[in-house]
Amino acid sequence: MRTIRAGQIQSLFAGNIRKLLEECVIDYEKLYEIRLRTGRPVFLCYGDGEKFLRTGNGMPYRVTRQDLKETLEYISGYSLYAYEDEICQGYLSVQGGHRVGITGKVILDGEHIRGMKYISCINVRLAHQVQGCADEVLPYIRNGEQVYHTLIIAPPRCGKTTLLRDMIRQISNGTDRIQGKTVGVVDERSELAGCYQGIPQNDLGMRTDVLDACPKAKGMQMLLRSMSPDVVAVDELGKKEDFKAVESVVHCGCKLFATAHGNSLEDILRQPFFQKLRELEVFERYIVLGKKGHAGSIEAIYDGKLVGAVLIIFASAGLGYLKSRELMLHEKNLEEFLQVILCLKGEIRCGNSSLSDALRDTACRCRGRYEEFLERVAACIEANTEEKLSIIFQNCTENYLTDLKLDEDERRKISLLGEKLCYLDLEMQVSTIQIYVRRLKLRMEQTEKESHERLRMYPVIGAFSGVLICLLLV
Repeated sequence: MRTIRAGQIQSLFAGNIRKLLEECVIDYEKLYEIRLRTGRPVFLCYGDGEKFLRTGNGMPYRVTRQDLKETLEYISGYSLYAYEDEICQGYLSVQGGHRVGITGKVILDGEHIRGMKYISCINVRLAHQVQGCADEVLPYIRNGEQVYHTLIIAPPRCGKTTLLRDMIRQISNGTDRIQGKTVGVVDERSELAGCYQGIPQNDLGMRTDVLDACPKAKGMQMLLRSMSPDVVAVDELGKKEDFKAVESVVHCGCKLFATAHGNSLEDILRQPFFQKLRELEVFERYIVLGKKGHAGSIEAIYDGKLVGAVLIIFASAGLGYLKSRELMLHEKNLEEFLQVILCLKGEIRCGNSSLSDALRDTACRCRGRYEEFLERVAACIEANTEEKLSIIFQNCTENYLTDLKLDEDERRKISLLGEKLCYLDLEMQVSTIQIYVRRLKLRMEQTEKESHERLRMYPVIGAFSGVLICLLLV
């Protein structure tokens, strides 16, 4: 592990802050960031939390505009104009491979960023090179004398760049199990090599060539044309223009090491960019990092081919689950419709009114699809059309109750209910509804019994179907 020089970090800051940093006991090997914001405390950010930089009386030190101005002058060596290109990208690289992020008012020239003024925040990100951190993953990314296309997935500040950096170093230098390989690195944001005035501050191995501050898509093409790399390494894939460059790397016979922001493999594969790469089966290994125990802990390593199989199995099981959900919704819809019919029976019995009035009164007690259904049936009855009530019930059921997903027998019974209600007196209408309610309850009991059996069966059948598909594809 490379030791971070405390004096080198402290010298970047304004006098007031530098003095407090010198007086404070800080473990720079565990420190990730030092953040300065105008009028706010100085934040010391660690892997497991953050602290304030405090004065002698224990109060948090608040950053002034003069502190930011002075710090920026030290960082740029009093030649801020020399860093204009880097400032347009929102950061500066300093000696030691550390990166300084800045925010303020952006100056635009059309759609292009021309510069930045009124700087309000400075974030010094310390470069941690942990040599040997890739030892655990090397056996999984090695294929005899070759390596696999590998994607490292992790949320911010979980060590994906640190892991990639050590993978590059070890593959470049070679190990007792694999011969050293030529590695081309496109370091768009100067994080991997941490170049300062063109010289890498981090050890990326003896056979590594670095394109610093170069866009990934263009850089990958440049390396392929001029440097003949065995492996191309990039940080934070995901832009639309990266896709063709990745295709070129893969089709030229080079291997690709890359990182991506994400909390899990599923999270990454939901993104359109990585869905396309998955369809082309570009990556052969997926390494997922997290914060269990400590930042950068390896949560999982997936075989790219198995990922496709797992996705098929999960998709098939998901279809089975959706089928189960349909059964549950059907059962719930029948319960709701039963309540509507019971309400209609109560209106006919107690209201002593016509069927159309009872339908409208019931509609007032309902919402959404049932209200529309009852109102439409009542309107058709009052229109004195020659259409049979059974047909009216049937048509309104198809137009307003389609999402109930009623089967043919259930729709037929609703039409039959309408047919009998049209010519019966009040007492017989109530009796007819009671008969329909009893039949509907029996239907619901049967549906509930079937659904309990199928709720367990459908996901299992779906998963087995997925396994069968995978075996057939193999």
